[in-house]
Amino acid sequence: MRSFAKTSLKFTGGTLLGGAAFTTYHYPELRKEPKQLLGAMVRGIRCVKTGVLMASDYIRAGNDINSQTHYAAANRMFEMFCANGGPYIKLGQMFG
Repeated sequence: MRSFAKTSLKFTGGTLLGGAAFTTYHYPELRKEPKQLLGAMVRGIRCVKTGVLMASDYIRAGNDINSQTHYAAANRMFEMFCANGGPYIKLGQMFG
């Protein structure tokens, strides 16, 4: 299990750094305003974290998925949309 965690951590770190480098290369304005890139990375990480937590909720529920499981997932998504602000709130409204 330790090997899997170590490999996952390396992959996640490499993906994060590669994505940041790719984005910075293709959007030169971010080189002038690195805070925008950092903000985008934080919002992206928040989305991934929420997705993982929602998936784990459903996996743990197994065949016993009920309205409480759906409510918990919807609440996690709502909180993520509010934390990310702006366009994410509009996206949440469209989903709703």
